[in-house]
Amino acid sequence: MRTLGKWLLSFSLSALVVAATVFDYIYAYRLMAFITPILFLISMTTLLSETVFNSCYKTWKKMRRNSVPIPLVTAQRMFITVLWIVYGHPVLAILWLITAFGDHLIRTNLKDTLLKEDDQQ
Repeated sequence: MRTLGKWLLSFSLSALVVAATVFDYIYAYRLMAFITPILFLISMTTLLSETVFNSCYKTWKKMRRNSVPIPLVTAQRMFITVLWIVYGHPVLAILWLITAFGDHLIRTNLKDTLLKEDDQQ
């Protein structure tokens, strides 16, 4: 139940970011250019720190093999980064890229940890 609540919070914040971006281009660029990245950062922090990390950790803990699959989340973030660089708000693209890189670091560190645990056993 808590995981569902975190997903709903993340997606509602993401929807708020999309709405803020649309409002940004239509009505008040200066105001929303400041607010939109903050909302986006809150959304991605919530999503990355809790839900994504916990679900990836449980999946990788079950596998315990030398090859850890790359989550689709990172590929999606990179694709949306390209779209945002071309069509959208450049600050959002940069923040999205930072979260994708953070996810990559988490995966790399987790893979190393799991491999060390396997070697010790």
